[in-house]
Amino acid sequence: MSTERTFSKKEQKKQKKILKEQENRLKKSLREYFQSQTKAKDKKVDLSDRYFASLPLKFSLKGKGVIDWWRSVTELDLSNNKLRADRIPNELEKLTSLHSLQLHHNLLSEFPMVIIKLINLRFLGLSHNQIETIPREISHLNKLYGLSFSHNRIREFGSLCQSPNQNTKVNNKDSKKKKKKIYSSLRWLSLDHNKIMQIPAEIKNLYILESLLLRHNMIRVVPPEIGSLKALRELYLSKNNITTIPPQISQLSSLQVVDLSNNQISSLPKEMDSLNLDFFGIARCFLKVRPKKLSALCVVDDGNPYLKEPNQKKSKTQNKRGINTTKNKNDKTEQNIKEIEKDEN
Repeated sequence: MSTERTFSKKEQKKQKKILKEQENRLKKSLREYFQSQTKAKDKKVDLSDRYFASLPLKFSLKGKGVIDWWRSVTELDLSNNKLRADRIPNELEKLTSLHSLQLHHNLLSEFPMVIIKLINLRFLGLSHNQIETIPREISHLNKLYGLSFSHNRIREFGSLCQSPNQNTKVNNKDSKKKKKKIYSSLRWLSLDHNKIMQIPAEIKNLYILESLLLRHNMIRVVPPEIGSLKALRELYLSKNNITTIPPQISQLSSLQVVDLSNNQISSLPKEMDSLNLDFFGIARCFLKVRPKKLSALCVVDDGNPYLKEPNQKKSKTQNKRGINTTKNKNDKTEQNIKEIEKDEN
């Protein structure tokens, strides 16, 4: 027996009226943006916190002047709405100058594939959704600098470490250069609060990654390939099921912040003493053996080491939250990452 509810004609009419009103509000908002910002130098569109369930961009991409204006938009914030993947129109791909796209706190159960066509995208925020799978095609976004998938339902992220041509035979002599270019953009990756069980060995391909956030997952093993991330400054692995740390972690000469709190680690490799850390979190790990040098960063209370209060001077490249803020003249790295972090929390 079917349990699906059948709506009466009166209810259907009422529902259509609500949707029509919602669409009109969105159209009005887009009109206001176009009228107020056509002369603005910074083309930023903020459509967050409006309870939009759809995005009829087709309407707002009419007329030569309007199209030109939309094509020059660099930042688009659609956070805190009710958008689903099938409600994000293909017209989004016409925003060819888009550098930052925020879709935090929506109803996305899958990755909106139209995003793959935004080849100039540098910052992508998809936290607080219901996404389960990261598509392999995401590696086409080879200018992506910061990426957040925190607070979703992701179980594995190997696709982030692969080339789109990885399974294709290439005889071109320049294939290595192309592969390097694909792996050379991502520097800030947040996968906090997911269902990830392992860090793929392919993580070594993200060789210029500076910040890796994998808190609140189900990770058991840290692979030795983690030692290939020579540019890594911050490694957050708290609240997982990790039992051992590979000695290869000592190869991360740029590492400044490590948080291994709330895991099942009983000992750490002695090689970690070679690291010059600013912060070292090992709260509630019940370590039996600790590297001598790193012990100076920890306070022991009843045998439980925990992160020392950061009353010592922070490194110049860190802000109050321990996030790297090294400035790049060509990118607004600090500003965009702070916005992503703010939306995640």
